Order: sequence, then structure tokens, then C-alpha cells
Amino acid sequence: MKTENYIFEQTKPNQYNGRYDFPEKLEAGKVYFCREYEMSVHLCPCGCGAEVYLAIRELNIKNRFWGLSGNTIHPSVRRLVGCKSHYYIKNGLTVWARE
Repeated sequence: MKTENYIFEQTKPNQYNGRYDFPEKLEAGKVYFCREYEMSVHLCPCGCGAEVYLAIRELNIKNRFWGLSGNTIHPSVRRLVGCKSHYYIKNGLTVWARE
């Protein structure tokens, strides 16, 4: 099932293992991110079930991130293995890149 809409959900670092604390089972349509460890993960919107991990970088502007700003991930995400999807998430919506 293809994912058209995404909700962004912030997670907290896990104090016991010193890593970001993403759920064991990810939900389609959610982008989980941990600001403290500058990481995010979501399921590929094509429906293949692959987990897509992205490093995010904080800028010196309050509440803005390189790669993550509001409900937008930029630049595009291009999977080089598996389904080879190429897409943007803009304002919570999947936008497929044209090849």
C-alpha cells in the first residue's frame, strides 16, 4: 500500500542505551525523528516495507533542520537499492520525483 500522507513524530533518546528510541515496529505514514541524535526513520512510501533512515542536521535557526523542516524532508530521498524509489515529503505529502 502506497503512503500518500505523513505525520512527523518526535522521539526521545533512550537513556539506557544512549541511542535514539524509535519504535520496534514502524507505522506507515509516520516519520519518526530524534533531534538530539539527528536521525529520522520512516517506511518507504512505495509500500515495499523498507525502513528509510536519514541523518538530519540542525541549523542555527530555531525549529529548522537541514533535511527536516516542519513536515518536509529535503532534498529528495532516492533509494539506490531495493525498490529504487525517488520522492520528496513536502508538507506531509509524498511527491514522486520525475526521472
